[in-house]
Amino acid sequence: MTPTAIQYDQKHRETASTVVKLNKQVNTLSLSRLFVILGGGALLFYTFQLESLPLVFFCFFGLLFLFAYLVRKQSQLELQKNYFEAYLKVLANEQALAEGKLNMYDHGEHFENGAHPYSSDMDIFGTYSLFAQINRATTKQGIDLLASWLDAPLQSNQIQRNQEASQELENESEWIWDFQAKLLANLNHKLDIKAFLTNYFQDRNFQFGNAFMRFYIKAGPVLFLVVLAGSFFVPKLAGVATLIGLFHILWALAKAGSVSMFSSRIDKIGGVLGSYADAIQSIEDHAWKSIAMQEIAGELKQNRGTASISFAFKKLAGLINNLDARNNVFVGLFLNLL
Repeated sequence: MTPTAIQYDQKHRETASTVVKLNKQVNTLSLSRLFVILGGGALLFYTFQLESLPLVFFCFFGLLFLFAYLVRKQSQLELQKNYFEAYLKVLANEQALAEGKLNMYDHGEHFENGAHPYSSDMDIFGTYSLFAQINRATTKQGIDLLASWLDAPLQSNQIQRNQEASQELENESEWIWDFQAKLLANLNHKLDIKAFLTNYFQDRNFQFGNAFMRFYIKAGPVLFLVVLAGSFFVPKLAGVATLIGLFHILWALAKAGSVSMFSSRIDKIGGVLGSYADAIQSIEDHAWKSIAMQEIAGELKQNRGTASISFAFKKLAGLINNLDARNNVFVGLFLNLL
């Protein structure tokens, strides 16, 4: 075996072992969630028999927080598992290319142009082309950018800069595999995320609510929790907490249609943005030596004097993922109650 093949094989075995461990942990958490549901139901039934409303509230919220913790922990592990599974696919693809097989990334057939002065004769685009060999882009913008570099002549200084960057990346195999794995979920997605989000947030159909609602969604949970805590000392407040909770649920149900319409259009985009954030941060944090890579990392970090691009992407991804959280029955009930 060649040194490169040995490196692929070793990394593949390490990653496969990690995936097996993560699978076991995810399955354990799934069973734990089932136990919380069944055991929690029995516990709540028992507390109802005691006719102590504060105790019922305490057990109810305790179970909700425990369940939410397990859901969050499992989600984190599943994200890790997905990453390492993507890493395995990246390694398998690199091995396949080394053996003369086809690249799993776009081959650039749609860029073929018989009238082009050189791309057709030199097999720049197509199944067994230069583009098919070097392309590792998963986004439409990345694919188009690489094609534009190959489709038009560059100035000699730009060619030299690109060669220096390529030479540096040649010695960063594990960084490249990590970068590819973080973005692999976007493979074959033709959606232009930038255009989609721009149109989405400018759509007037998604603008609803008023100043009072924006204030109350922040103050309401605090009011509810204060009254709930007070019910442990003044039992009569338990009834007030119940009424507030019911009011919140009814109000949430009244606005459910608008919220669902808002969140359904952007479903799963949070995960895509999160993968972008991780990949961009990899560029920002790496100690680059070539001028071209240093400039790219510098532009991402500065972002016109504000926070880095990766931070902005993570923040937006978090906001969008929070919309998805309401689709979980238990989490949705808890959020609506607050």
